[in-house]
Amino acid sequence: MTQTFEMNGKSYTTDKATLDVLRSIVPAAKAANDFSAVAAIMILGQQTGRVREVA
Repeated sequence: MTQTFEMNGKSYTTDKATLDVLRSIVPAAKAANDFSAVAAIMILGQQTGRVREVA
């Protein structure tokens, strides 16, 4: 877990591969105003331990 990012006012840490996936889908999510794919990646990442909220 070497990559840190912020989403909705919260800080998270993850690996480079997961951050790359998020960065690749966010522009399309913004354009479509549909963030369900981003939410799915965040939920799955947190459940598997690949995304962790920084306290």
